[in-house]
Amino acid sequence: MATLQNPFGITEIAKRTNNGQVIPISEVLSRVDEWIMDAYWVKCNQVSAHVHSRRLTQPSGTWRVIGTGASTETSHVKQIVENVGTLESWAEIDELSIKKMLGDQQAMLNSEFVSFIEGLGQTLSAGLVTSDTQANPEQFDGMLIRLNALGTYVKGCGGSGGDTTSIYGVQWGEELVHCLYEPGIAMPGVDSPVGVDYKGLQTVEDGSSTSPTRRDVYQAKFQASMGLAVHDSRAIFRLTNIEDDPSGANIVEPDLLVQLMREGKTPKTPRPRWVLYAHRITLTQLDILAMDKSNVLYGTGTDLWGNEVTTFRGAPFRQLDAIGITETQVS
Repeated sequence: MATLQNPFGITEIAKRTNNGQVIPISEVLSRVDEWIMDAYWVKCNQVSAHVHSRRLTQPSGTWRVIGTGASTETSHVKQIVENVGTLESWAEIDELSIKKMLGDQQAMLNSEFVSFIEGLGQTLSAGLVTSDTQANPEQFDGMLIRLNALGTYVKGCGGSGGDTTSIYGVQWGEELVHCLYEPGIAMPGVDSPVGVDYKGLQTVEDGSSTSPTRRDVYQAKFQASMGLAVHDSRAIFRLTNIEDDPSGANIVEPDLLVQLMREGKTPKTPRPRWVLYAHRITLTQLDILAMDKSNVLYGTGTDLWGNEVTTFRGAPFRQLDAIGITETQVS
């Protein structure tokens, strides 16, 4: 007997329909990851990779006196190669399953496809934070692996154990921090980092090579291409070792956040604003602090879409649940 992969049968249809009508699905597995509204995207300049250069030294000049010359100088740069990964998933829904429902068959297909878009989106968000090419060469390096030790651009709030979280600050821009994608990877001729290639009704073969079986399925391919490039190390920071208890000790330390934002100030004019990313637990801590009438650092406002946001010295906070609350202490 053939073994079906990713079965979408009568049981699943029964759970999604009532009297032939498609029931709206409560996406209880969905997660809030708002970075996508801010990220700056650039096409990679190689196949599955992107090469850029970072200046290491620059000429300083020589104070002249009469009768002596000035030294010849040159600057030095370092070439950096950033990996660009491809994320892919296939949907296959048996034609017979769709035929057996009485209502809108396309709505049924769409209700399944939405879950793929949500799922791949969550994987991309997790990659932005935790991807590591040392452990997974097919991926790219996320923010955590680039900021994995305390230093100038990584400060700790004193939390310990395996229940801590972080705030990431990013200045998005072509010469600062941006995401990467391989053009045309999602759909031929489509210049986008994501795409859906709906292939319609296809015949697939199941079973063994000696006893094959065939069936028709509705098939769609979902693809996304993503990498991360940090041109200027001052344009990204991490405030870490934040405990996950909203009212406990070792929570968000505003003095350190101010320090990181100042240390990371880039000389560009006009200077891009910081965007701060945090898990909802951290945002709860910030909302509580913002209610203190004596505070001068926290505020609230609205973004371009009219949504209310918490701000810190004018920098908006975005919810990025992919950061999680199970980080280990950074030292």
